Amino acid sequence: MLNGGALLRSPFSPIGRYSVAGRLPIGGPPIPAFNPVTSLFADNCAMGPWYALSTTPPIIKAADGKVWASYQGFDWVNGLGLENKVRVYSNGAWGPEYPALLCDSSTDNHGSAAMLETTGGYKHNFGGTHNGPMRHAVTTTPGDPATFVRQADIGNLYTYPHPVEAPDGNIHLFMRKLITAENRMPLVVVKSTAMASGIPTWGAEKELINFENDTRHYQGGMVEIGNDVHMTAVKADFNDTVRRNVYYFIYDKTTGTIYNHDKSVAVLAAAQPINLSTMNASFRIVDQEGAGTFGQIPSLAIDAAGNKHIAYLDGSGATRAVKIISIVGGVIGAPVTIDTVSNAQSSVCLRKMDDGFRLELAWAKENANTYPGGGGDIWRAERSAAGTWSAPALLAAATKMYALSSITPVYKGSDDLAFAFGEVTGTSTSDVENGYILRAYMYGSSGFVSRSATYDAAAQAYFNSMAVQETDDVKAKIDAFYKVLKNLGKYDKFESIHFGGVQTQQAALIDLTARHTQAVDGSPSFVPGVGFDPDGVDDLLRLGFNPATTGSLLITQTAFMLWEFVLDEGQETNASMGTIASASPTTSIVPRNPSDAATTRLNDGTSLTVTGQTVAYGLWAARRTGSTKEIYHNRTRIGTTTTAATGTANGEACVFGSGAGRSNKRVPFAAWTTSNFSTLSEPATCNAIVRLLLETGVIGADITD
Repeated sequence: MLNGGALLRSPFSPIGRYSVAGRLPIGGPPIPAFNPVTSLFADNCAMGPWYALSTTPPIIKAADGKVWASYQGFDWVNGLGLENKVRVYSNGAWGPEYPALLCDSSTDNHGSAAMLETTGGYKHNFGGTHNGPMRHAVTTTPGDPATFVRQADIGNLYTYPHPVEAPDGNIHLFMRKLITAENRMPLVVVKSTAMASGIPTWGAEKELINFENDTRHYQGGMVEIGNDVHMTAVKADFNDTVRRNVYYFIYDKTTGTIYNHDKSVAVLAAAQPINLSTMNASFRIVDQEGAGTFGQIPSLAIDAAGNKHIAYLDGSGATRAVKIISIVGGVIGAPVTIDTVSNAQSSVCLRKMDDGFRLELAWAKENANTYPGGGGDIWRAERSAAGTWSAPALLAAATKMYALSSITPVYKGSDDLAFAFGEVTGTSTSDVENGYILRAYMYGSSGFVSRSATYDAAAQAYFNSMAVQETDDVKAKIDAFYKVLKNLGKYDKFESIHFGGVQTQQAALIDLTARHTQAVDGSPSFVPGVGFDPDGVDDLLRLGFNPATTGSLLITQTAFMLWEFVLDEGQETNASMGTIASASPTTSIVPRNPSDAATTRLNDGTSLTVTGQTVAYGLWAARRTGSTKEIYHNRTRIGTTTTAATGTANGEACVFGSGAGRSNKRVPFAAWTTSNFSTLSEPATCNAIVRLLLETGVIGADITD
């Protein structure tokens, strides 16, 4: 029993640690503290950084000891879809983020990366859309993540790459293939026939495993030992309504022969694909169809003695057990239940630890919050060298805004950087289009392996301007906001930012861009941690620039955007944001007027009016691009029209009013930007603002879409 059986409580768990069904002893190593703001290593992932174990391995430990972490993110350059990114951990620090593989403006989130290192130190990145061509990029300079270059696409109708290198230096790329006419998605392999400076010449496709009609093959974790690739899989129906069974097979990279778990059955390459009857008879190690239960994509670890350990889900109804089944000396043992979860999509991750005999298991488990697409908190347990499992311990508690899941081991990794997980949300393309920018975390034996804690230079300048410093906790959250705006490529598009969620009025009047000097008229009360509370009579927040007369502005007459977060509900005639110009043209936003309409004027005298707005609360944005005017509420564009600008509103930019009118609505965040925001970066920026307000406690819950 680890730690002498001492009871160790996680500081984030209300129940601490516990024994499951009396079978697991309480014990195990202390769990390092998790901070959702500072423990991360990446902050602009899309949808989720990885697609669980379906695409393996997204993170690899290279031959030189560096760890290459690839994850799914947004294509901010073109602003139209997704791309795979990469960061490299070396010499105790994460390097910068680089684009690795453009996914061709797709919002299909199935293109998350699979990484491979081949002879000479070349790094490969595979990915693509669901059931489409497999995309591929390679570093043209070995070991340099800045040199990924897209190569020719591979075939068509592929998903979920699992690449390995064969002894002859060629790549064997395992993928799932869509064959619509036969209602099936089998496992296939495409092998390169030659390699030149890391660039492969691809050969023909070969089908390996055929689950036959009305099926999908979901490949899980894999482990390479010598010339063998040990793989696990689960079988789903063609419409993916059920996933069942655990299959284990071993692929010989030289001959192409496929063996069962103990090599008592061999299917030569010429006799492949293996049919369903043979798979069930000789390769199935967990029969969930016979038991009337259901599962999920399994994870695999092989210890130094050659014993095989598989983590999987098993259960029916609303409950799934997290189980481990071990194969020792070729004998399939009885499964051990580690925990129970209430999510059929829960992610599991199993890995061998550095001593070769201990095992580390992580899984996602629901919490009190409700999330789209499942997920929850991350839990962990350890198996001792003697074979005893510790009790489950809470490793990372999810925030209200996003669940945690998509746990993936570092392939060929070590305990210091063991496995990663990320925030996730939803499963549809609309969840990509809503611009959810998510975080990724790396866990190791010394705790979380995070990016540099040094404040962003602009954030540090902002803190230096404060007469009274905020707490380190609040500073970290504000610093995270600066960093994510810069990673989105949008910080330099901000003309001015007002943020009221600090402890002093002096700090609340510091422009986060440092471009202008903010001030108040009247005497609005200031609520620490929230901001100004205007009276609707004479209170006004001046942002320190006049769009018509101030020089060297980023914004122009026909290219600008207003943003504000409104805390208070209710109808109101006066604008909550705009300029003090009364004569036309004017600029203003009215979130909800007495007719339940949202209106905006943007350097013109004609309002864009959107009726049916019964909610004033939330994030509002109004944009002019040429003659096009748009208005957004939260993540959704609710109205657009074509109206030419008639000039530039000649008055200081302001909050809590426009012209002579004054508003009593609290606005803890307001900004002016250029119009350079795409259909992805506008909602992504919205999410960055909402996260800042939520994490600093200004608001208590995420907004609706």
